[in-house]
Amino acid sequence: AAIEKGQSITRLGLAEGALNKGGVIVDSGTTDTYLNRAVEDEFKRVWKEITGQDFHNDEVRLKARQLEALPTIIIQLEGTDDNEDYDPDTTPGLAKNVDRKRPYDVILAIPPSHYMEQVKAGNVYASRLYVNEGGGSVLGANTMMGHDIVFDMDNSRIGFAESDCDYNRVTGFDSTGASNGKPFLPFADFASGTGEGACSSFFCRTFVLAGVAFLVVQAFWAWKYLTPRRMPVPVTDADEDEDDGGRSGEGVDYSDTELVSTVPPVV
Repeated sequence: AAIEKGQSITRLGLAEGALNKGGVIVDSGTTDTYLNRAVEDEFKRVWKEITGQDFHNDEVRLKARQLEALPTIIIQLEGTDDNEDYDPDTTPGLAKNVDRKRPYDVILAIPPSHYMEQVKAGNVYASRLYVNEGGGSVLGANTMMGHDIVFDMDNSRIGFAESDCDYNRVTGFDSTGASNGKPFLPFADFASGTGEGACSSFFCRTFVLAGVAFLVVQAFWAWKYLTPRRMPVPVTDADEDEDDGGRSGEGVDYSDTELVSTVPPVV
């Protein structure tokens, strides 16, 4: 999240208490990101100052260069004392280049390619960053993209590191499907009776086929006799917005958060 020559930071004029109102949770099960409504007016003011356009979540048609020119949203998280073991000048993700007074805080950068979703063909996009959440804030999957994230439950903390999202490297899998030196057994080899652990006997194959046939029959009868019904979604709090959908839950204040914007975007 280094700020390069020609780039600038525009901070939201909000206290930390407003940013963290209702608590902040990190939830990979929530696709989008929702900020509490205390930030709405100031966020929209800064957005228009930067882009010249009103911020909204409606569909908009954007060319590639227009998408790339949108601001990158930066979230600053309070770091732990352990971060002082690292050099803030050379460690990616630490905040020194953004906030010299708090060099060991952690920076999350959300580029427009993460918070703008293409919803239709023909370069039609919609923002999946919402700034009017009725409860606390939810940093969803589009904020988490581009990071390795560790949930340290024992110490009640979360770790973020910029990532190339190389699943094979992180997990130890390679392109041939091997893990820790032991190859996977492809289904074709299993069914044909070749390879270690294959189902090769007549009894084994008969049992497998009978099991598959049983599942097919059960699925057919379930499809024929079960009629899906539309059930109302229960609302636990009448004061919440209709579109809340229970996203906020009980906010857990994992971090103190400061939101800023950069132009042009940091990738």
